[in-house]
Amino acid sequence: MLSPRDDLQELDELQEDDASKQDEPNTETIIGDTPDDTVALKANTRGKSLLGLDVRPITPEVARQLNLRGTEGVVVVRVEEDGAAAEAGLQRGDVIREVNRQRVRSMQDFERATRDLKEGDRVTLLLQRGSQALYVAFTVARG
Repeated sequence: MLSPRDDLQELDELQEDDASKQDEPNTETIIGDTPDDTVALKANTRGKSLLGLDVRPITPEVARQLNLRGTEGVVVVRVEEDGAAAEAGLQRGDVIREVNRQRVRSMQDFERATRDLKEGDRVTLLLQRGSQALYVAFTVARG
């Protein structure tokens, strides 16, 4: 489980990358490899996502840092302050294993499970936080 003093360099670098993009006026959905082999997903415009979070694939290094047994799922690298995910209690370092009962093994699975979500929809996530598995449900809201 993450503690405030954990040195999650890879997550920190990804979070800094996201912070530099927050002021972009029109962010579109982008799925694919980038030069640093990460995948980005934005669910709407104005730099905020419908879910109020940013996720990345779980690399072997991130899996090691989070004490995960594999690289299945996606890891939350940023939770938007006052966003739907923050209000539901999601935290940086949470691993998303399911979206609305659809298994998430990769960024492509996550994108497929979230692409049709719209404002007002209910979403249920199966999370892994440390050694705990928990379900979190909340309403999708425009950022």
